[in-house]
Amino acid sequence: MDLLILTGMSGSGKSKALSTLEDIGYYCIDNFPPQLLLNFTELMGRDTLSSQKIAITVDARSKEKFVEFSGVLDELDSNNVPYSLLFLDCDDTVLLSRYKETRRIHPLMNDDVKHIEEALRLERNILTPIRGRANYYVNTTQFSPAQLRLRLNEIFSKSYNGGLMTVHFVSFGFKYGILSDADLV
Repeated sequence: MDLLILTGMSGSGKSKALSTLEDIGYYCIDNFPPQLLLNFTELMGRDTLSSQKIAITVDARSKEKFVEFSGVLDELDSNNVPYSLLFLDCDDTVLLSRYKETRRIHPLMNDDVKHIEEALRLERNILTPIRGRANYYVNTTQFSPAQLRLRLNEIFSKSYNGGLMTVHFVSFGFKYGILSDADLV
């Protein structure tokens, strides 16, 4: 099993990253409770599909459960479970801008945490120990979604062709109509 655990700041592009990883060929699971990682890896180790590439997102939406994430990683290490950790980060000013654009509520905002700046500060404090353990660190501050996709392809795609365009030439006759999936005719 090729296990990739994806985490990072909320708003840094984890959903876009998960979509990219899915396109690369990973089986993707979003918002996975960290406590189930051990059971999941044990189950996948017995499964006939154990050679599959799997990407799991674990993030602050797990709230109280996320605090135990570092301990779960320690247990994975002690059980010799191979995994890679991808951490996505972004500057707070850009995160604030992204939250304003999408009008989404930060997952850590509640009755005690009323301001997004406070939620970002709290999340950054929670994620600090995890960030240091990451095998891959990507700062998405200056990235567009397309640039993030390109960067993840560079890191994780075995068949990455350096960003070169693939062109398919197809011959067809107009008798049965134009090709439905043609971009340029």
